[in-house]
Amino acid sequence: MHRNQTASPKFKKTNRRFKVGPDAIDNWYRRVSESFDALGEVVTAESQELVRSLHEVKTACSAIIRNVENLVSESEGATFNDRLINAPQGVREVYASAQLLIDQL
Repeated sequence: MHRNQTASPKFKKTNRRFKVGPDAIDNWYRRVSESFDALGEVVTAESQELVRSLHEVKTACSAIIRNVENLVSESEGATFNDRLINAPQGVREVYASAQLLIDQL
């Protein structure tokens, strides 16, 4: 068989048993389409769950930041940055860690 030419009668006769009918092709196409639809639904569901999880982490980090800001407000200083600098080292580290997580999200 040559490119862009009809198969020879001998080739057709030899390979007749491998012939695929239009019904088989339609059935295959339908199954592949259904598989892609199902895969799309799974990807959508998993993506939504991932976004929900990330939102929960961000909410938790925001709660930590608010609590650390309350602790920082008890330190001496005229501005938040001054009070943060004067806050205990552990408070500064927790604030920096939570802020880093929020920035990464």
